[in-house]
Amino acid sequence: MIQALAITKDIRFCKNLMNEIHVHNSNINIFAISTNKKETVTLFRNFEPDIIFFDKRVLKLYDLKFFEKYHNITILISPDTHERLLDKDTFQEIHAITGNNDVEERKRKVIQELEYIGYEFKYNGTHFLVDTILEMYVQYNNNMVDNLQSDIYPIVAKKYNKTVYNVKTSIGKATDCMYFNSNADKIIDYFNFPEDMKPTPKQVVFTIINKILE
Repeated sequence: MIQALAITKDIRFCKNLMNEIHVHNSNINIFAISTNKKETVTLFRNFEPDIIFFDKRVLKLYDLKFFEKYHNITILISPDTHERLLDKDTFQEIHAITGNNDVEERKRKVIQELEYIGYEFKYNGTHFLVDTILEMYVQYNNNMVDNLQSDIYPIVAKKYNKTVYNVKTSIGKATDCMYFNSNADKIIDYFNFPEDMKPTPKQVVFTIINKILE
């Protein structure tokens, strides 16, 4: 969730801002509203927002140099017209920020799932598998692919400057080690298998994707 700060003296600004965010992007939380410089400085002692929505009408009351040391904060200033607080360019910036946040969150979930079933990250194959799952997630949702070796492994191989064969065999090795070191009951339950059996990389990929989509 992207954490945002609104700086304004007009409650209508906040109301309209929240309405527009709700319509266009539900992944932003306005955690605080500041009405003056003192409140802003106090807030920054405890919180560092991802985005600041600045009401242009109060901008002259602030010295923007105060924010320069916070390199990871995006400052979005409202346009002159208040018919719409957030224009098309502003939403493109927001979507870029939230998109990156979504990717990191998906990656975190994938790693968590792989660790749960027993994959070890000392193997290159496990790292290749993370990227395989994330890439398949994107491509599969766009109805573009369903074949790992021909559609996904080449993308991963290019990223790591490896061959497709190396990616495939490394993932296979990591999967073998996971299976031999894992609890059989956990594998059966996780993959909904009728009996103890080693999952294929493709089964691992799609099982985790389905869990992420739940």
